[in-house]
Amino acid sequence: MDITHISQVWLATGTGATFTSVRPFTDGGETEVAVRMLGGTDYMGGLSHGDQTATVMKLFVDGTEITADGTYTGKVFRIVQRSSLTDPDAVGNPVRFYMDTEHTFRAKGKLTLRGCMTANGTPQVDYDYLGMLKPMLTYSAANVMTKAYLDEPWQELDLTGTLPAGLVTKGRKVVYTGAQDSMWMSMEIVEGWTASGRQLYIAPASPKGKSYFTHHGLASSYTFANGERTEFKVEYEFGAAA
Repeated sequence: MDITHISQVWLATGTGATFTSVRPFTDGGETEVAVRMLGGTDYMGGLSHGDQTATVMKLFVDGTEITADGTYTGKVFRIVQRSSLTDPDAVGNPVRFYMDTEHTFRAKGKLTLRGCMTANGTPQVDYDYLGMLKPMLTYSAANVMTKAYLDEPWQELDLTGTLPAGLVTKGRKVVYTGAQDSMWMSMEIVEGWTASGRQLYIAPASPKGKSYFTHHGLASSYTFANGERTEFKVEYEFGAAA
């Protein structure tokens, strides 16, 4: 289950289109978390990474727990998951972090991602992104989201041009737009923003085009204390002209 499919369901419902013809809003790859150990060759975490290993997962529709082998109708769908992040560069792939996440999908194109990351041992990280999503930039030329708007204060970013060092530290909300078909996506960090060092990183449209909420700054070489918890809550909203 990923936000691409949830977005398709909502857009089909909102416009009367059939599900098979609906355009997805987001890339189906990394969405939620990416952590790279200092000196590591790859990231841990994200829905496209095999080193995020689920140990417990619960599914709920309108507050009622369900199984994953049926068809259900409801207004709110929640995924509650506890998982482990294993280090791909260390012998034996030791667990570096434990992740507790809750994805809440609502019928009108809203997604809330909430959770915390707890250190196992004293890992040292180069990057830690919690709250990450990529608007659909490659599905077709008509759907490319080429502009981003950052608030506090509002600032327009041309994703096809050169971004200011690629790192945007003001504000905690970004809105992506696709002028050709009036598609848009917003991302706002609603909890976890006020701690020092936390930044919002906007990647250019090619090749990444992602929003990253980085808790300890870019290339921070931050060392976690054993058992240290880092919390986050990010809200996304999706829309398109009918």
